[in-house]
Amino acid sequence: MIEKRQTVMEELQRRRAEIDKITEGIVELIARRKRLVLEIKALKRNNGLGVIDVKRHEEMVRKARYSAEREGVDPNVIERIIWVLIEYGIRLQEE
Repeated sequence: MIEKRQTVMEELQRRRAEIDKITEGIVELIARRKRLVLEIKALKRNNGLGVIDVKRHEEMVRKARYSAEREGVDPNVIERIIWVLIEYGIRLQEE
């Protein structure tokens, strides 16, 4: 019984370590996205364009929901995440 519990705990630890690596990768992708947003900010400012692009934001959400459905992920959860990223991008561009 103790050996089985130890094996289960080791497996949990391995899976959690994998989740931690995925989370780290997500943070790296968000940092990469931030750098691109700042490049877009400069392009918009240099060309007299506004920060908010409603059509683009709606398109991003639509594409993300489609990808979520295709991958078997709750599209409502993904939509909320995408809106957080959009709002963060807007804040960065308004600074």
